[in-house]
Amino acid sequence: MSNHTPGPWEKCQNLVFDKNDTLIANVSRRQDGYVQANARLIASAPELLELCEEFLEWGRWNTNPMQKNVPCELFVKACKIISDVRGDEDVSQ
Repeated sequence: MSNHTPGPWEKCQNLVFDKNDTLIANVSRRQDGYVQANARLIASAPELLELCEEFLEWGRWNTNPMQKNVPCELFVKACKIISDVRGDEDVSQ
């Protein structure tokens, strides 16, 4: 399993720092519409991962996969994202 720098992360201009002011990312200094949006997205990564993990855990305990109205594909997507981020082979088990 691969660990990432714990959140929260914070965006400052085109830079992203952790809570100890360690540089996480330096987004391109080009002044186009993507720089700030990319920095915001990178800064929110730990919270997005945490949300995916909580969603998956909630779904395991609070839904019946046999119900037609349960969006099972969302659980599969969440498993894949978490697995990709962690570097795990499979988290759906």
